[in-house]
Amino acid sequence: MRDLVDAQTWKSSEFNVAVTSFFGDEILSFNTRTGAFQAWNKADWADVERALDAPETLRQGPLVSLLANLGMIVPVEREERAEMEQAYLRSKSTRTGTMLTITTTISCNFGCSYCFQSHSKEKMKQADGDAILRFLDRTLAPDSYLSITWFGGEPLMNFDFIDDLTPKLLALTKERNCSYHPSIITNGYLLDERVLDRMRVLPPMSYIQITLDGGQASHDTRRILLSGRGTYARILDNIERAAGLAPIHIRVNVDSTNMDQLTDLADDYFARGLDKKNVHIYLAHTRAYTEHSDGLDSTELSKADYANLSMQFEWYLFQRGYQGGLSLPSAKGGSLCTADTEGSYVMSPAGRIFKCWNDAANTDSAEFAGRLNPDGTLDVAQDNLRHWEDHNPYQYAECQSCKVQPLCKGGCPWEAKKREHLDIGDCSVLKWTLPDKLRLYRMKQVLAEMRPADAAQPPRTSEPHGALEFACPD
Repeated sequence: MRDLVDAQTWKSSEFNVAVTSFFGDEILSFNTRTGAFQAWNKADWADVERALDAPETLRQGPLVSLLANLGMIVPVEREERAEMEQAYLRSKSTRTGTMLTITTTISCNFGCSYCFQSHSKEKMKQADGDAILRFLDRTLAPDSYLSITWFGGEPLMNFDFIDDLTPKLLALTKERNCSYHPSIITNGYLLDERVLDRMRVLPPMSYIQITLDGGQASHDTRRILLSGRGTYARILDNIERAAGLAPIHIRVNVDSTNMDQLTDLADDYFARGLDKKNVHIYLAHTRAYTEHSDGLDSTELSKADYANLSMQFEWYLFQRGYQGGLSLPSAKGGSLCTADTEGSYVMSPAGRIFKCWNDAANTDSAEFAGRLNPDGTLDVAQDNLRHWEDHNPYQYAECQSCKVQPLCKGGCPWEAKKREHLDIGDCSVLKWTLPDKLRLYRMKQVLAEMRPADAAQPPRTSEPHGALEFACPD
């Protein structure tokens, strides 16, 4: 066996990234397929560079073993991208659980100009909930999981539906020995004490996502009630009251109209001590997802400008003492989201079924992925469903030479579909920010090592949904 190991012929991985550290004598390496990170002194890195330049000459030894374990060298016959593609295609057709996004109502109490939905007063009723339960009774596999995302419109405008359906979902998961993972996407305005009291007796949310678009001055011109009144102060109060109930992820939608007011929100965030209360904050790129998004042509940031801004904001949070986010980007092991996951759906009122959140308020039957019948069966629109089932992010020519393809898999399927004619996926922030993310990670790592062992640590939390957008650097 030793002879076989010694005789192995190696090649360099396609997914090695190396950057200089903020600590002058260090080089940082990261393999985007394996997620292996290593800090090297310059002398050791010189040995590594020589090895990577002529991997076919390497023979067994400590350095070879280390590089192989890090994934920086691989057997010469190994096709890394082909392996990832096959793993992705297998994961799409292998059901390990069920993910449902339940649109409790299309209605919303806000009038955000950039919203991608057209709102009506339609909401789910008991008959919708009964049909969902019958669907799950037919499809939820024993010993798997059920992930529910409550969505809208504004889902809390139909909180009674959530309150009524949740115990029934929980009973079904217990009967099938399945884990249950609920979350909610809300504007936060209705997350008052009455709702919080009721939520406290329900299974805990995996996370609550709430949007604040910068400080009060910018937020109250962008995310207003239908009456025109501002919402910032009340939402921030509600976040403070809800802290501790579940991890809270504050999403900040950014474009050119509020990019200069992000620190105002951060200052309020720190002033209320939310950084110590399992509340996290991240930026999101304001984009024209659908034709209903209004007036974004003149305000939408370019990908590069948004990426630069997101990194500046991350540094600002770090300089203010934010202790969250000590993690590296990780390779996406399976399918990306509901859209490309078999057996997972967006369910809207009146039995409308979709594969992507961006369609949740769509009433055009030509766009439906299917309909949910009262008995829990699905009438599937095969052509529309095939649009998602056939999605293969490894087909895009430009992605095939991208070093961080493992981290993004071509990006958001909805946005990638718009770009199919360009033969490119939906590149995003890591294309520009990965080097500085590695440097920042190393700085946080060193500071954590210097921190006294008995120093208070921030609470562990789940990863914020959307905190690292789909991305593809060179």
